[in-house]
Amino acid sequence: MVDAEGTEQPKRFGNYEVLRQMGRSGGALVYRARQVSVDRLVTLTILPRKEAEKPAYRQRFERQVAAASKLRHPNILSAIDAGSIAGHQYIVAEYVGGRRLSSALDEGEWFGVRRSIQIALAVARALEHIDSVGILHRNLTPQHVILGDAGMVKLRGFSFARPHRKPASETWFEPDDYATSYKSPDWVNEKTLDIRADLYSLGCILFQMLTGRPPYVGGNAATLLERHVKSPVPDLRSLRDDVSEDLESVVVRLLAKDREERHASPAELATDLEITLDGGKVPRPPKLRRRRLFRRR
Repeated sequence: MVDAEGTEQPKRFGNYEVLRQMGRSGGALVYRARQVSVDRLVTLTILPRKEAEKPAYRQRFERQVAAASKLRHPNILSAIDAGSIAGHQYIVAEYVGGRRLSSALDEGEWFGVRRSIQIALAVARALEHIDSVGILHRNLTPQHVILGDAGMVKLRGFSFARPHRKPASETWFEPDDYATSYKSPDWVNEKTLDIRADLYSLGCILFQMLTGRPPYVGGNAATLLERHVKSPVPDLRSLRDDVSEDLESVVVRLLAKDREERHASPAELATDLEITLDGGKVPRPPKLRRRRLFRRR
């Protein structure tokens, strides 16, 4: 079967033929597999029995399964099956050819302004759906955005997802320099989280697609989080001159320190992104009209 280190790969796991290991996620092993009964490629995630004995890994996996059972949207990686075989918990999702957004960014791929907006719009629509069923993603990073074949965009990675209105004691995260590059100030400033924390993370991702780097870089997790809380938003248009004032205003609003100044919902964000795609004027909230929230160089 599968051990905790993933050194022994199963050739067959229930109704699934394992083809190759794709990676790891929260103690679980992720495989490309073939669902034998219907002859289709799938993504098979297995939490080995040894890892399932660790409460943190088990709870994350169970949250992922619970979230996946509620989500059905074209911009979200769809769950197909879940269960347990010989003490090994598993979840099966559709297989999407392509690569993670993080891989493209790490390789220095250049993203046009229009393509960046289109990707952000697809993620916003996915967030609109998860918000409608009362869930927060809570760990939105480029690793969890799949750029599929034929231009499709899929959101994945729901092992940290939880319902709305959880107290801070239940929503804290493990120190992770990479993930903290996309964490909102709400993790420190608010006793509760809502969908606007995920919108902030999407703002960080959109900023990175446009500039090649997240808004705040360098240092450890604690340093990065402090910059999210205290540092001004870098001047986007000084880093990329083909960004319009309207798109800049959308990004600045997403990255507002005070969540009351951000978009109130993913649907409101999607509307603004659609306006920027059409070259229209995005209305600015009064607070953003009265003061600058970014640093001019």
